[in-house]
Amino acid sequence: HRDLHSFPTRRSSDLLGPDWVEVPLYPYPLKIQRIWSVLGWFLAIGLLSTAAAWLLVRQLSLPLKRLVFAARQIGRGRSVRLPVGDTPSEMTELYRAFNQMSEDVEQAARERELMLAGVSHDLRTPLTRLRLSLELLPADNELTEDMVRDIEDMDAILDQFLAFIRDGRDEPLEELDLNELVREVAAPLNQNQEQVRLCLEPLPAMPLRRVSVKRLLANLMENALRHGGSGVEV
Repeated sequence: HRDLHSFPTRRSSDLLGPDWVEVPLYPYPLKIQRIWSVLGWFLAIGLLSTAAAWLLVRQLSLPLKRLVFAARQIGRGRSVRLPVGDTPSEMTELYRAFNQMSEDVEQAARERELMLAGVSHDLRTPLTRLRLSLELLPADNELTEDMVRDIEDMDAILDQFLAFIRDGRDEPLEELDLNELVREVAAPLNQNQEQVRLCLEPLPAMPLRRVSVKRLLANLMENALRHGGSGVEV
């Protein structure tokens, strides 16, 4: 029996040879600290990735929302141009294509209106000559009456074309009483007898286009009398 403490003390480096592997044993609290450090790094990386993705999506979604709004305005017949300078490079070409499309649509609309206006104006002159020529024919001729009705129908079609062109975009807004416009439109219809009964309540003044609203009211009342018969009320 020999005392264990009697053996000489050797350092760990003295025991290690070429076939030994030294594995350091860290205290337990140090391991927990390193685990929390790794988890913290993972959490920070996840938050940074989420923030970067949110910024990227926001940078792309705002131009897309602007494009959707502009497309709806074009569908309503309004002139819209998208700014190309302050958009991401990915959306620049799309904005340019949209602006070009908007210009093409407006150009086509202007050409269509010009064509309809020219055709309607040019047809009025020969129709007027035909009408004057028919007035010189005997009034009891049945063929003459049929031709007069045809000319009146063609005149009505031309009026519809001109009304379509003059859609009121260039007419200024005025603060008007809608009831007064209704009375003005109904007055010729009730000249001989009351065909349209007015049941109007007081209304505040509102911004309206006088000629366009009167045309709208006249179409409504005339269609009601033509297709509904009697008992028309406003």
